Amino acid sequence: MLEGEGGTRVEHRQAGGDVNPYLGAAAALAAGLHGIEHEIEPDDAVETDVYALPPGAVTLLPRSLEEAVPLLAASAVAREWLGEDLVSYYAEIKRAEIEAFARTVTDWEIARYAEAL
Repeated sequence: MLEGEGGTRVEHRQAGGDVNPYLGAAAALAAGLHGIEHEIEPDDAVETDVYALPPGAVTLLPRSLEEAVPLLAASAVAREWLGEDLVSYYAEIKRAEIEAFARTVTDWEIARYAEAL
């Protein structure tokens, strides 16, 4: 790897344990290849504490599955690189997962609200 202005650096951070490792790796590779193919310049590196920045200073990633699924379903890039069938099917599975979770009473809810009954 070259240092300085002529250098190239790629950073890949391991996804969380809830990510399918094959889909996560495929999505990371597809994003990189799409950026190269379309000559997309990345934003400047943020070298400060992002949590101390004012709201809106950096683009946030989705904070929940409910926020992420519609973004995936609407992504032309994901459909191009990962395939129409995979994106449609995966989004539908995740919508069903969201609905199933919404109908579930969690241990936290029982501990928090049972005393109110």
